[in-house]
Amino acid sequence: MIAYHITKKHYEEGEIYSVRDYDGESCYHRSLSEKQKRINEIIDQCRPQNEPSRKMCFYAFENIDYCYGFVDSPIGYNLYQVEINTCTPRPMCLIDFLNRHIKLLQDLSYVYWDKNLSHEFNVKEYMGTEIRIIDRIDIPQNNTIHRMRLNMDYNHDKDVCCSICRRKGIKIDHSTCHLPLYTSILD
Repeated sequence: MIAYHITKKHYEEGEIYSVRDYDGESCYHRSLSEKQKRINEIIDQCRPQNEPSRKMCFYAFENIDYCYGFVDSPIGYNLYQVEINTCTPRPMCLIDFLNRHIKLLQDLSYVYWDKNLSHEFNVKEYMGTEIRIIDRIDIPQNNTIHRMRLNMDYNHDKDVCCSICRRKGIKIDHSTCHLPLYTSILD
């Protein structure tokens, strides 16, 4: 599938990159706190056999605007149009939600992998083990509009997480549902 990958790495157009080129973990996963790594490992334990590990994958967005909005400043980042070897969307917000509601980790990890629930979310990440670089894309200097759109869609997704908890009879602290957008160091 054609998608967009934002990174601090420099890639060559036309080249294919594989997670097998990395030793152990992706740069993104190495940047996580120990708590975030444990959360990702538990989510990985729930994944279907044919899905890549969150520890060893490339992440991409289907919507280029989300890439623009994902960074505070374009300085130091590269944005690429890529072909990624997946077409299954995953709810990015759920990872942040689980960071804030750690006690729900066992109850909600399966939701990340549930193809029947992904349509409820706006901001979806795609994970693959290979990417082919199609084109390098300039990131606009002013990404305020893109960040606003990403935050609006991300807030919608936080509401979806809360809704899923209500449907499943899981009690949560709703005051933590609308904290600022989670960002971390990209690969």
